[in-house]
Amino acid sequence: MAEMWRHLGVDHVTVCVPHSIERVVDEYVRHQHGRIVFRNVDVTPASLSSMMLYGIACDDTYLMAIAQGIDRAERSHVSLFCDQHSAHAIQHIALRVSNLEAYVAEMQSQGKKFLGDIHTRKDPFGDVRQIFATPFDGFLSVSQAPFYEFVERPVGWQLSGDLVEVFSDKFAAELADDIERARKNELHESFFGDMFCIEEAGKHSIDRR
Repeated sequence: MAEMWRHLGVDHVTVCVPHSIERVVDEYVRHQHGRIVFRNVDVTPASLSSMMLYGIACDDTYLMAIAQGIDRAERSHVSLFCDQHSAHAIQHIALRVSNLEAYVAEMQSQGKKFLGDIHTRKDPFGDVRQIFATPFDGFLSVSQAPFYEFVERPVGWQLSGDLVEVFSDKFAAELADDIERARKNELHESFFGDMFCIEEAGKHSIDRR
């Protein structure tokens, strides 16, 4: 019998901003009862592009991640996302599940695809696992289309308290690399299958202009 999994709710929401990330963070801290629980001013410093990333807990009930691109020799996937969607656009929603390996295995058996493999790290409560799914919209580049992330947190994990560890520098870099790799490979696949993929556009005469 296959291992079971279940949804546990929204883990966090990530928004991308084209500039002024400190002002956006200040808005959440001052006006949305937020506190900064993660900060990395250059997630992949050795890469041709990167991003700044903040994690904010609001009233210890929900998490926001705020990202701003860092463009060097290449444009960041965050900057490209902002080009497509403008300011403060939701790039991905992270859903928490009880058994990530079982969830991914079941989705893959149905033909759904993910960006890279499951990433695992330790926090004070135990193992944390995360993975990005392919985007919702297969017409767009992976750097332009919103997508799901799936997260498994250890039993007993809680957002409040001094032991909270929401994001990690290593995870942020690895997940960003998954997006960049898919972008450079010109991936155009939808998590929802051929309902929203390039091949179906001609069949349904969809005008994406």
